Amino acid sequence: MARWVVLLRGINVSASTRIAMSDLREQLTRAGLGEVRTHLQSGNVLVTAGGKPEAVARKVRPRSQAAWERTSTSWSAPWRSCAK
Repeated sequence: MARWVVLLRGINVSASTRIAMSDLREQLTRAGLGEVRTHLQSGNVLVTAGGKPEAVARKVRPRSQAAWERTSTSWSAPWRSCAK
């Protein structure tokens, strides 16, 4: 298992893109990521996971989007590709 830094950009910069970090941690834990820790309200997350970066990104994207949809007041998500 490797330690990964997940950098979610464009969240918590305005009321329409606000994500509760507790919801984000819960969603990423449900995705099978371990030792999920967030840093302040920044969208920066530390996780433990096995596999390649693309596999981790495939777990992170739908779960972070689910957390965003639970707490956001806007209808469109600010997502871009996570795996590069």
